[in-house]
Amino acid sequence: GNRLSLLLSDYPENLSIYFSAVVLFTSSLGWALPSPGGIGTTHFFVTQVFLLFGLASEVGVAFAVLSNGLTFIFGILTGLIFLLVHRLVSQKSSQQSASKEHNN
Repeated sequence: GNRLSLLLSDYPENLSIYFSAVVLFTSSLGWALPSPGGIGTTHFFVTQVFLLFGLASEVGVAFAVLSNGLTFIFGILTGLIFLLVHRLVSQKSSQQSASKEHNN
């Protein structure tokens, strides 16, 4: 996902697999530091990597915000899907239990 996001940006000719790996590693460090949701630390580290590779800091901040937001949205959507599946399975299980008790 990281590499694809970078390739879809305005700077695909300047990017390499190495750059993508450095951005991924650095953003992971930002998430690992004790801050709420990696907000601030991730953005700072990613921006510094973009500057190190000669890219504009605005692009680094934009990428960090987009990446952080997509990660958040993906987590929320995944949680909602599993919550719905859990409820459906629980309802089906309780209906089967009620049906078995009624037949006995």
